Amino acid sequence: MKDNSSYSIAITGLGMVSSVGHDVKTACASIRAGVKRPEKLQNFYADSPKGYDEWEDGLVTGHSVLEGDVDDTEGRMCRLLSAAIDDIADDAGLVESDDLPLFLALPGKERDLFSDQTMDDYIIGNKALFPHVSEVLSFPSGHAAGIMALERATEAIGAGKCDRALVAGVDSLIGFSNLSRLNRMNRLKTEMNSNGLIPGEAAAVVLVEDCSKAEQRKAAIQGFVEASATGFESHHCLAGGHAGSGLSDTVDALFPPEEKNSVAVRAMITDLNGESYRSDEMSMMHARIFSRMGGEKEILCPARSTGDTGAASSCVAMCLAARTMIRGGFGHTDCRCLILSSSESGERGALLMTFNTVPDKGD
Repeated sequence: MKDNSSYSIAITGLGMVSSVGHDVKTACASIRAGVKRPEKLQNFYADSPKGYDEWEDGLVTGHSVLEGDVDDTEGRMCRLLSAAIDDIADDAGLVESDDLPLFLALPGKERDLFSDQTMDDYIIGNKALFPHVSEVLSFPSGHAAGIMALERATEAIGAGKCDRALVAGVDSLIGFSNLSRLNRMNRLKTEMNSNGLIPGEAAAVVLVEDCSKAEQRKAAIQGFVEASATGFESHHCLAGGHAGSGLSDTVDALFPPEEKNSVAVRAMITDLNGESYRSDEMSMMHARIFSRMGGEKEILCPARSTGDTGAASSCVAMCLAARTMIRGGFGHTDCRCLILSSSESGERGALLMTFNTVPDKGD
């Protein structure tokens, strides 16, 4: 069992809302149990698989979290994030006086959201919905943005700019404009297209802080950030290319030289969503990296349960890793979990989390 002093950043709070649970414990337990909400979309085009003018209502079923207008993407994202922060406040025991910086993963700029008022301004201007947020630093880069946000939060804590920080991701992919965009790119899984994603929506938040300070205040530590890395894939989805070496290089940067030939990872959580370019990346990872990872590994794909949760997916994976490890999952307690994230615009992220204290068998 490792000495916890070897880690600098501890995770001391978790929050999530998704279609498989409106709190982090329920959502993560549902994903681990294989509960599935997404359903394959019916064909909502008239003539061709790439058509999108003939829209039918009620097609996005089984995986939305909120009631109401699915096309109000900005409003849904704000409500999802507020609910997830409420959940983490309960989980971490935040009090009214706690004012924390929020490092926020958002959809990429190609989505063209929040054009009238940035989400940063909206959050700061709505203290009733976001009572524990003092400032917002946003990362509009899609899937990998959560790991990018975590890196910046870690830097801020290490530099003494804050003692604790919220790292969050939020997205809703179920509105008409986004489904139309995905359909034009032939990326939706439908009755006639098996190579595609099923859209979902979610928000997830983790509370991170200096490990020694967390132990001093006797916080309930739920995991440790061992290492993170970010990179870029030039042959990305929006450029019309297929997977190259970006994710493999990013993962390779996680491990010190002494581990290059024997990478000890017990489990992996990926953002595989049914699109072939992500499978292509995993194939390259298998050839370049996985062959050095000895032993059996558990691989979890949350999108099977929740649908593709976009910019929320990295933080969903962090919550799932922490909840699984703290309950003694992945085979034993002294384990490492590798989280992989690939944005459609080329950003890549990889994260190593660990947990090595006595697990809480209760939920």
